[in-house]
Formats: sequence, structure tokens, C-alpha cells
Amino acid sequence: MYFFALPLIRVFCQCAVVCLKGCLVLVNNPKKPYIVPPRSEAKGIAKFPLLQRICIYFFRLDIVRKLLLGYVPIFFLLVLFVGLALLSFNTLNQLTGSIVKTDIPIIEQANGLVDDVWAQELYAKRYAILKSPETLKLFHEQERVFQRRVEILKSVPEDRGLDTDLLVTLQKQYQQFLSGQYLNPGASVVLVDIEKKLRLQQEKLLNHIAGFRRSAVADQNEKIRISAKMSDNAFKVALSVCWVGLFFALAAAYWVTRSIVTPLRQLNNATERIAEGDFDHVVQIDSGDEIGDLALSFAKMSKRLKLLEASSRDASPLTGLPGGVAIDRVLSNRLAVGKDLTFCMFDIDHFKAYNDRYGYSRGNKVIKMAADVLREAVEENGLPGDFAGHIGGDDFVLICKRHGAQDICQDVLDRFDQHIGEYYSPEDLLTGFIQAKNRQGVVQQFPVAALSAALVTNEKRRLNNHVQVGEIAAELKKAAKKMPGSVLIVDNRQSS
Repeated sequence: MYFFALPLIRVFCQCAVVCLKGCLVLVNNPKKPYIVPPRSEAKGIAKFPLLQRICIYFFRLDIVRKLLLGYVPIFFLLVLFVGLALLSFNTLNQLTGSIVKTDIPIIEQANGLVDDVWAQELYAKRYAILKSPETLKLFHEQERVFQRRVEILKSVPEDRGLDTDLLVTLQKQYQQFLSGQYLNPGASVVLVDIEKKLRLQQEKLLNHIAGFRRSAVADQNEKIRISAKMSDNAFKVALSVCWVGLFFALAAAYWVTRSIVTPLRQLNNATERIAEGDFDHVVQIDSGDEIGDLALSFAKMSKRLKLLEASSRDASPLTGLPGGVAIDRVLSNRLAVGKDLTFCMFDIDHFKAYNDRYGYSRGNKVIKMAADVLREAVEENGLPGDFAGHIGGDDFVLICKRHGAQDICQDVLDRFDQHIGEYYSPEDLLTGFIQAKNRQGVVQQFPVAALSAALVTNEKRRLNNHVQVGEIAAELKKAAKKMPGSVLIVDNRQSS
């Protein structure tokens, strides 16, 4: 068992070391997880293409499977350790059982047989002198004890080649000799001759019994020696497995920790750089697990943050709506996609006259109110993806799909008309106009401010770029401003 276990552990250790070297090299090259490292960095990995594929496949697993597979060597060693221990215990149990059930009974019965032989001689000589019936009874009882011991020897579990038939024959001859010389009252033999013959018969019987005992003692000693050797070998194997298990436990913990902590540190470094404004920093993590997915999401978030920062820089500080750069980008992207598109431009009529009459502070409030009205109309009636922007001054933009676009624009006009009166004095509202100089410096009467809206779609004509859309909207808005009140003009012209 020991000579079988050591080569198995040695082969397992060699394969695991090669696999571990390949894994560590791949960890140090996260940008190229599919490239096999040079032979100088991972000796022997090219000799094991299966291990090479296992290492590559391992790096494509998610974290849970990596953690589980990281414990596979430990589990294997634990199973090996338990298996070897059970095998050793089973063998030791068999040896101990053999000693207890076979060797010890043979030794005990052999010692008892020797005592029975001497006891029979003693009882026979006593009877020859005392002629006591009790002594004769004891003599025959000792014979029955001898026979029971022989039956015990025959019933031992293992066949030790004990010649019990010869033992019975020798015992009968010995007993007949005792009966004829000491139990027969008419026998008359010289005592010296009797003793010589007795010793010869007795020696044959005792030598045969001693052979049983020697065989059992030798077998017992051999089993004890084997048990001691097995215990020593089992201790060495257990110690070796423990050291190997400790090594692989530390290696697995180091490898799994490194494979997780290293990309997390890269993400932390990327977070710090992005927090400093470096939105172009790219995180190079291609592990294929959850951290790799997080890195991809992190890259998308970085791009999104860059766009949001650009939008926030372009956004109007007064209304918070995206400005001209964001408007052009959104419009260009939607034109490039080629799906249905509606572009609506809003302009506050007579806003310059209002500013001249009430001042820029109240004029800013009107602009903010118009932005709020536009935002509320889009949130309540628009679709996901609808975009509201502030070109600047009193000009606003809505970019949405064609479905429901006119309703949204009309809602904006209605909301504006409902709130604009709140920004005029009661006197001006009563007269219905204010007096202010026009752009030529002539004093003129201007009605209450209203919204002019121009709506452009790609339903009936092809729109090529954001410049073309802006020009069409400006043309329509100019026509709308010539009409009294809040007006929406829709471009229904078709491409030629």
C-alpha cells in the first residue's frame, strides 16, 4: 500500500505543479489569457497539452467555479488520505483479528494441553499409590478437558495446518500407557523402565504440542512486525499527504486570491483615474468571469460618464437642459440610425420687449418656466428616449419619435399660455400689451409673450444632417412668429 501511494502522490504533485506554474504565468499576463507562456517561464507545460487547455479553460470560468475548482486538489488529497487511512485500518484490523481469533487461542490451548499432559501423569501416579476413586475421576476429567481443547484448535478460523489427528493419536497412546502402567492393579513393571517409556511417550506428545505453539507464536510475531511496519508507513504517508495538502491549500488560496485581487486593484486604479477626469482610461481585464464582466460594464460607464460630463459642460446653467453640442450629437445619431424622427424648435415671441420692460431677472424666470413646461410635457406625454434641449436664450428643442409628437408640442404651447400671465403685472394683462422699443428703436406695443413652434419630421422627406434640419426648422419658426399667439407649424413638404 505504501509503495503504491507514494508514486501516486508524486505524479499528482508533478502534474499539479506544472498546472500551477501555467496558471501563475497566465495570471501575470491578463492581457493575453489565451497565449501559452514561453518554455522559459513555464517549463514542462508544453509537454502536457491537456494541462495547458485546462489552465486556459480555468481562466474563463466565473469566480464561483474558480473557487470550487481551487478546492479540488485539497478534496482529492483529503479523499486520498481518508482512503489510505481506511485501507491501513482495515489491514491492521484483519491482522489484529487474526491474532486474537487464531494465534492467541492456539497459544493458549497449546499451553493448556501441556498442563493437561502433566496433570494426567500426576493423577495416574497418585492413583497408583492411593487407589482413590476421586483421583481416578480427576484423571478421566482431564482427558475430557484435553479433548475440548483439541476441538477448539480445530475450530480456529484460519487453517494453520495443525495436525490435530496426530495429536489425538499421540494423546491416546499416552493415555493408554498411563492406564496400563498406573491404573491397572495387576501390572508389575520396574519403575525405571516405566519412567523411560513414559518420558518417550510424553516427549512425542509435548513436542507435537510445542510445534503448534511455535507456529502460532511465529505467526503472531510476524503479524505484529507487519502491523508495526504498516503503522510506520501509514504515518509517513499521512505526514506526506498533510504536507502536500498544506502546500496546495496555500497555493490555491494564493492563486485564487491573486486572480481576484489583481483585477480588483486595476478597477480601483481605474476608478481613481476616472475620478480625476481621465475618462479615456481603459481597463484591460479579460478574465471571462464576473470581474471581466464588471470591467466591460466599467468601460461602458466610463464612456457614458465622458458623454455626461460633456453634456453637463454644455448644459444651460439656468435651465439645466443640454445645450447646442448635445443637441447636435443626439440629432446626428438619430439621423444616422435612420428611424422615425421629429425635431421641434420653440421660440418665445416678444421676449426682447419683455426683457426691456421687466428686466433680465424676470426674463430669466420666463425662460426657466418655458424649460419647466417643456420638461413636464415630455415626462408626462413623451416616450423613453425623448430629448429636450436648450439652444440658448429663448430657443428650445424637442427631439422625439413621430408618434404623438404634435400632441407633445401642443401641450407645451398650452402650458406656456397658462403660466405666462403670472409673469406680467395686472395692468399689462388688463391692457393686453406692453410698450417697448423695437429693434429699430421705435416705441411699439407688444402683446403678451407666446410660443412659436416649428415641427420637422422625416416622414415625407429625407433628412440628411442636423444642419439641414436646423435650417428647415428656422424657416418654419420664422413663419410661425408672424402669426398671433402660440402657433405650431408642421413641415408637410415631401422630397422632390
